[in-house]
Amino acid sequence: GLLYAAQDWDKEGLVFVPDMVFLEFIPYEEVLKLQEDKTYQPPTLLLNELEEGQLYEVVVTQFYGMPLMRYRIKDVIKVVAKRDVEAGIDLPKIAFQRRTDDVIDLAGLCRLDERTLWQAINNTGIKDNGWMACKEHDGSQALVRIYLELDDQRDPDEMAVMIDRQLKEIDTDYEDIDTYLGMQPIRVSVLSPGTFQRYTEEKMEQGADLALLKPAHVNPPNTTVHRLLDLSKECSGA
Repeated sequence: GLLYAAQDWDKEGLVFVPDMVFLEFIPYEEVLKLQEDKTYQPPTLLLNELEEGQLYEVVVTQFYGMPLMRYRIKDVIKVVAKRDVEAGIDLPKIAFQRRTDDVIDLAGLCRLDERTLWQAINNTGIKDNGWMACKEHDGSQALVRIYLELDDQRDPDEMAVMIDRQLKEIDTDYEDIDTYLGMQPIRVSVLSPGTFQRYTEEKMEQGADLALLKPAHVNPPNTTVHRLLDLSKECSGA
């Protein structure tokens, strides 16, 4: 897709470059259905059908060179506005939200996958009963939120520093990430003992496929994250 969107004049969002590729959009609720059922064929929308405040996965088809191919590039965007009134641009303003796959991209500087994150957590010596990681934003800065289920009480900030240190040992692209971002990008949230087991039992009761009994380690859907947080509160008696 090369450069399919660029910053607009007021620097408050991105605007699509409409003649670079043919653009289609999968509504995020359809993306979730596709994650649950890989055979599902989601509908796509065009630029003029996007709605303000909604999330979409971007699909591109090449215009120039090579075979005519259609790609899910796994970028999820949010429509900030349907048009830029001040600049007179009749194209949606967007903001990048996340990736749909199991890779967390930090400002294009490094890409953390499941294996790298697992190895970093394991190397700290932290004994966990399960984990998952999501990309979040602190203002304009990207960060990685790691949810850990622990039997013992541990300081989340201390664990974040430990994981950050191990990532620097494992991934050379991550080594100087705090210098570029101006912050240490790892954050840790602790889940109550039994949270992941309760989630699995709930999925079994719902008749979910075996592959879907446990949440994805990297970039699980927001609905999954919110459900695990609710179950964590229930397990803690809160």
